[in-house]
Amino acid sequence: MLQQDTEGTVQLTRASKPPPNSSTDDESDLEESREISSEAITVAIFCALSYEVVAVKYSLDEELRRHSMAGGPQKYIYSFGRIRGHTTTPNVRFALMVGIGAGIPNPPTRDICLSDIAVGIPQDSHPGVIQYDFGKYEEDGFVPKGSLNKPPSIFISADGSLEEDEIMDRSPLRRILRSSDYTECLTSGTAKLVLRDIRCRKDPVVHRGLILSGSGVIKNPQGRHRLCWDYNNAICFEMQAAGIADEVPYLIFRGICNYADTHKQDGGHYYAAAAAASY
Repeated sequence: MLQQDTEGTVQLTRASKPPPNSSTDDESDLEESREISSEAITVAIFCALSYEVVAVKYSLDEELRRHSMAGGPQKYIYSFGRIRGHTTTPNVRFALMVGIGAGIPNPPTRDICLSDIAVGIPQDSHPGVIQYDFGKYEEDGFVPKGSLNKPPSIFISADGSLEEDEIMDRSPLRRILRSSDYTECLTSGTAKLVLRDIRCRKDPVVHRGLILSGSGVIKNPQGRHRLCWDYNNAICFEMQAAGIADEVPYLIFRGICNYADTHKQDGGHYYAAAAAASY
């Protein structure tokens, strides 16, 4: 796993066998991997926060031998793992962005709840992820500039298969997660509460659509509402995807940890990160 300054980019990769006399300090509890060509391994997972890294590590079937610092313009620390036979390496062709985000609920048509999962899937004219704060201010308001690449068709097809599993009630999420039992806003009044129907299912719900990526945290319901007018099919805010979307074929999914309002708290970050990692 590649992590920069504790809260930087994270990349999962797989190690080859060490030299016969190499040190094994602090690595005796990790399984030694077989030798494999780095050119044959093609998937990376990127996270931005330390607890997102932890969630991804817990989703690994195996955590393999750790690697030393890697050279280049910046220094990175790698960790290694395997998920159902799939391995990862610095020589990547695809990237998965795993982490947390702020949900944009619009009940009853889009009932996004805490610990649900948002997946950036192209719909209508949008590519799945839009950098909403990149552009210029003109007389008529802010005009976004440019457009990010769409996820590759192989990821869109894979997500379609997962959606079929959800419809047929055989989603793997049920084997990985338990429902969250935390609450928030316990001291807030009830006058402004949005009443929702109680869900019959306790598992996270997966929402597919537009994810808005920007450089700042949204903690203002008025700001959230204003952006929703411009992007009425948006499901989630986040802060890292725009930096990767044009660099490597990608797919982004986020666990919902708040609603982009003044009640933003950190208590649900770990569960939301685990929900995203489980997907």
